[in-house]
Amino acid sequence: MLILSQLDSWPRPRRNMYFPVAPEGSPSCGMSTADFEPVTSGDTAPERAWPWFALIGAHEHNRTYLCGGTLLSAQWILTAAHCLKTKMGVLLGSVRKLQTFDNFTVGRKVLKKFGHRQYNKTGLNPHAFDIALLQLDAPVTFTPLIQPACLPANLTEDGFRFIDCYLTGYGFRQKGERALPQSMQELKVKLMDHAKCTKYWRHFKDHQMCAEFNNNPQAGSCRGDSGGPLSCIAPGRPFFITGIVSGGNGTCERRVKPDFYVNVAYFKDWILKTIKDEVGSLPPPLDGSL
Repeated sequence: MLILSQLDSWPRPRRNMYFPVAPEGSPSCGMSTADFEPVTSGDTAPERAWPWFALIGAHEHNRTYLCGGTLLSAQWILTAAHCLKTKMGVLLGSVRKLQTFDNFTVGRKVLKKFGHRQYNKTGLNPHAFDIALLQLDAPVTFTPLIQPACLPANLTEDGFRFIDCYLTGYGFRQKGERALPQSMQELKVKLMDHAKCTKYWRHFKDHQMCAEFNNNPQAGSCRGDSGGPLSCIAPGRPFFITGIVSGGNGTCERRVKPDFYVNVAYFKDWILKTIKDEVGSLPPPLDGSL
C-alpha cells in the first residue's frame, strides 16, 4: 500500500517550511478555509476543507486496510478501535487525491496504539467503545493544510438541530465498487436523536449516535470510511469532532438503517487522560494554551 511503502523515504518538513504560522490570537483548532455549499449526495471535498483529516493505511495478515482519523494535536490521531492493525501509517496535509501526493503531504508512522479497554469486537455490540488513539512517531507542523480539530463541548440533543455535520473520507461510494474514489468525499448529514437510533440498532449504547437519512438516503458511509471524523459546526463556533465513523448496515446506503458513530463527547475525559498518562502533560491545543 502506498501509504505504508513510502513512509520510510517521505520528506520530513522543516518547521514552518511551507506556510507561516497562524496569526496570533487566531483560533487554535477546528478552522477550515473552504467555502461550504450544501452537499447532500456525496461530492469531492474542497481543498483545505478538512485539515484535521488523517488518512490511515494499515497492514495485517497479508491484507491492507484503509481508515480515516482526526488530528487532535501535533502527535495524536483519533480513530476507531476496529481500525487498529499490526502495522500502520498516517498521511496528513494535501491528501485530496490518493495517488497524487505532493510536497504539502506529511507522512508519519504510528509509534503506539491505544484502544479502549472495553472494546470487544465479538460482543453483542461489536462497535461498542469503538474508539482509539494513535501516537505518531514524530510531531507534525501545523499549516493551513494541517490543523487540529476541536474536541466537543457537552452538547445536548436539543442542540443537534442547530449544527451542520459533514462526513468525510475515501471510502467506497457504493457496495460492490472495486476502486476507491481518488478524491476525498464529503457528505452533509443530520444527527438523529438517540431514542430514534435505538429503534434501528439493537444493544445500542449511550456513547453511540446516528446520522439522519437527510435528503438522499442512498448516500452514507462505506468501507474505507471507518475511523474518520464526523465534523460539526454551530453558529459562532469552529468545527468540532462530534463522531467517529463506526459502522452501518453494510449496503453503503442509509435507506434501511442509519449509519452509526462513536459519540466523541462521551469519551472526552478518556481521550485527555490517555494522552496525559502517556506523555505527562496535555499538548496544545488540548491543554488550552493556544
